[in-house]
Amino acid sequence: MIITNPTGDSAIKLASQNSHITFGNGTTGDFLTIGSRDSAGSATEMLYMDNNGNVGIGGTPAAGRKLHVYGTLSAGYDIPIRRW
Repeated sequence: MIITNPTGDSAIKLASQNSHITFGNGTTGDFLTIGSRDSAGSATEMLYMDNNGNVGIGGTPAAGRKLHVYGTLSAGYDIPIRRW
């Protein structure tokens, strides 16, 4: 399935009332986004991956950065990891 708009961009969006996953092709290239809505109904982009593999958490990745995290970061030392 391909969904396009008059500018030629295309996207497939899987959505519920509170979240979405979008696969698309826009003027800046292919992308993948995962987002949610807050209690007021405002959309929030939680993860964005562009056509170069750059990832933004909390927003669009800055040019040339493989990983860009928006907001306050903290590190912990007690992270359980399960091996399969």
